[in-house]
Amino acid sequence: MTKEATIVGALAAVAAGVCATVWGESARASFPGEPGRIAFMSNRDGDLDIYTMQQNGKDIVQLTNDPAADQFPSWSADGSKIAFTRTVAGKLAIFVMNVGGSDQTQLTFGPANDAFPTFSPEARRSPSRATVTAATPTSTS
Repeated sequence: MTKEATIVGALAAVAAGVCATVWGESARASFPGEPGRIAFMSNRDGDLDIYTMQQNGKDIVQLTNDPAADQFPSWSADGSKIAFTRTVAGKLAIFVMNVGGSDQTQLTFGPANDAFPTFSPEARRSPSRATVTAATPTSTS
């Protein structure tokens, strides 16, 4: 293998890693909700908020507008609610809101961080029995 081929191969690997990092972060989305809508988080207004859009990227609607970070949206099985994580007093807490962004309600208040909410499978059969579960992130340091 020539020196040039080695350098090109190394540059390609670095470029692929950068693309994976950049694209991976912007790809945090949850779907399906209302037919064809995708919920996603974005910092397009300076801080992380939750948005929805059609599958074609049109009709973007901002659902949250809190100075704290709102992230990790997850649709309920019936598409009427979105659970998400918000930073409150330095800790991650789980919130749920209606599909249009109204009635944002905090669900967790514990001392630990709660993130990555998901709705229970029972919600498919009985939306009134829906529960939201969350993972507690662990520190890697």
